[in-house]
Amino acid sequence: MIKILFLFLGLFLFEKSQAQSGCFVQASCKQTISLPLDSASIFGVVTSTSAVTQTWKFVSGPLSAQIATPSASQTWVKKMDAAGTYIFSLTATNATGSQIALDTVVVQPAPPKRIVSVQTFYSDGTSVINQ
Repeated sequence: MIKILFLFLGLFLFEKSQAQSGCFVQASCKQTISLPLDSASIFGVVTSTSAVTQTWKFVSGPLSAQIATPSASQTWVKKMDAAGTYIFSLTATNATGSQIALDTVVVQPAPPKRIVSVQTFYSDGTSVINQ
């Protein structure tokens, strides 16, 4: 089994693996979202010279994320409600074994809320600040 992990300019994470059986798995590149957004689309490519099944699984993260359709090539991962790095694996299995590729979603904290204040000045010299 040949397993190669590429880190391309610190932006993309690919894991490719190939067995003598001709099974090949590649997952999509690393992506970043910011709360309150708590879901992302992940996808992978599976090729095989024989019948193959594929399954997405949650590997690690600050909270357990939900995978909408674990058996689909492209699916949504949801419930990533805490900031941090979430890792998902795509496993392809054929008659001679399994191959795995990883996909990463980084969830950043919500940006700080901006408070806008409006100060109204009156002719009598008083003012009021509204938020």
